[in-house]
Amino acid sequence: MSETETSQSSKPEILVWFFSRSFYLWQQIVLAAQQIMRELHIYEFLDMLAVYLVKHPIMALFLFAMVLCCGIPVLLFVVFAVLTVILTFTGFIFIEGTILTVGSILLCGVLLGMVVVMVAVAATLGVAYFGFMKTYGLLQSSSENSPLSQYLSSILMKRELQVCPRKSQMNAGQQQYDDHHED
Repeated sequence: MSETETSQSSKPEILVWFFSRSFYLWQQIVLAAQQIMRELHIYEFLDMLAVYLVKHPIMALFLFAMVLCCGIPVLLFVVFAVLTVILTFTGFIFIEGTILTVGSILLCGVLLGMVVVMVAVAATLGVAYFGFMKTYGLLQSSSENSPLSQYLSSILMKRELQVCPRKSQMNAGQQQYDDHHED
């Protein structure tokens, strides 16, 4: 049996379980309400009220009109209040989610922009520094005296020595010539 068939066959089982639990919960609520009405003798009170209203139809009409006139506005208010609360929470979630999303995008944009500007400034300053040092070295016709230039030169010299080991004694003259005319 494939995975999609398994997931499709489990969906009705989940729905059956959900509906059975919902029906059981509803039955428990109804039984609890009936028990409370029996203990408080509400059934007897409703029977006595029905007998009284049958004997006094004008009073029944008045009570019906009062319940209708007072009940509809109260019912509308309760529906309005519940819908307002539900829509407020739902709207709050959507609006808050939108605000957080927009704020996160703006924050990431600003931070990314700052990183790009910092990298550009660092690259510009680095190129300017090495360019000025090179220009200064050429104008003065002397070796650069900057500690950074000396450090970088020593690292480059070590790498050159590792890549090109000293030549044999037969080419010692050529090596001295290369060292002397390197600048």
